[in-house]
Amino acid sequence: MPTRHLLVNLNSSSVFFWVEHFFCAFFFLELILRFLALKLKSYCFKDMWLVFDSFLVMAMVLQTWLVPLFQLLVHHESPAGLPADASVLRIARLLRLTRLLRMARLLRFMPELFILVKAIVAAMRSVVFTLALLILLLYAFSIAFTQSLKGTECGKTYFDTVLFSMQSFFIFGTLLDEVWDLVSAMVSEQLWLALVGLYVFIIFSSITIMNML
Repeated sequence: MPTRHLLVNLNSSSVFFWVEHFFCAFFFLELILRFLALKLKSYCFKDMWLVFDSFLVMAMVLQTWLVPLFQLLVHHESPAGLPADASVLRIARLLRLTRLLRMARLLRFMPELFILVKAIVAAMRSVVFTLALLILLLYAFSIAFTQSLKGTECGKTYFDTVLFSMQSFFIFGTLLDEVWDLVSAMVSEQLWLALVGLYVFIIFSSITIMNML
């Protein structure tokens, strides 16, 4: 069945089939010309873009030309070639994942996009420390509210455990998602000190989030 499907593909006149082979030949020729244009051939290992493009082109050649050729040889020369044929098909499916890496080639032709990616990587350290500070705030306020609101209806609903309190603070205090429900619950039980603590957390959390922007 896989070989029959292969023969159908080889004899197919669909646009996608021939376009794939055209681009495979085009990129393969481009890679050869880039290699021949180098004065020092050893420099190809220092050019990371050339190494990356070489990996993509070799994967494309393997998937488009070599794997189908190997399937035909196994089918015609070995009557018991089905297991090998199936293993080759699995490799071909894995090679299709390399198509996602071709999107990285856009970075070469879009300098602005490359600058944005470099800026995100450079800001990653500050973002990590900001998130760590936010987690510390969530943990500290969660411990305080879990202990102080124990035995109240608001505590049972929103601050039953430390982890549940962290979730409540993150949803209501950081994301400000329907925070009025929590405020109303505190007001109905006259938990004024807890309400002030909630406002303090919202202020600190907002300042922390703004530092990431």
